[in-house]
Amino acid sequence: QTEGSAGFLRTRYGMFVHYVWGGSADKPFTCDRHGKRPATFDEFADAFDAAGFARDLGDWGVEYVILTAWHYNINPLFPSATMRKWGMEAHTCRRDVLRDVITACKARGIKVMLYTHPRDGHDLSPEDQQKTGWGGPNGSDPDWAGFDRGKWNDFTNELYHELVTRYGADIIGIYSD
Repeated sequence: QTEGSAGFLRTRYGMFVHYVWGGSADKPFTCDRHGKRPATFDEFADAFDAAGFARDLGDWGVEYVILTAWHYNINPLFPSATMRKWGMEAHTCRRDVLRDVITACKARGIKVMLYTHPRDGHDLSPEDQQKTGWGGPNGSDPDWAGFDRGKWNDFTNELYHELVTRYGADIIGIYSD
């Protein structure tokens, strides 16, 4: 059990980390130290060294970390039943990167907050926009005429419910953009 926001307010040194899979090998947003881009979401997830990450944070005196749970193209860093349920299997990975990071950081006394982007439907493919109710491409906003608020809200709420159910007892909060 964590102290939630009270524990967060006592911290002074933190780090915000975007580790984001873009949804294809040409849009991973992240590469290894040699500049190599992963070919698949699973390769991307498997490459994250949670123990080394927590060790580095501890060595640097970091008291909390904000780690991206998902952002561009809605690719959660855990094996998401919600993404599979909504027909978006390519948006989930086998490894639970978030759990590995939370466990490694907790062992070093580092608090974890998860960053999410609840309005990222504009990055989805037209097919995935249809599945979730986003309503089609129109810049950073949906096509309001085709936006199915109920469907989008159901999808988003299910994804957040999954996130909070999986990690809520072990994190200090969720930061949303």
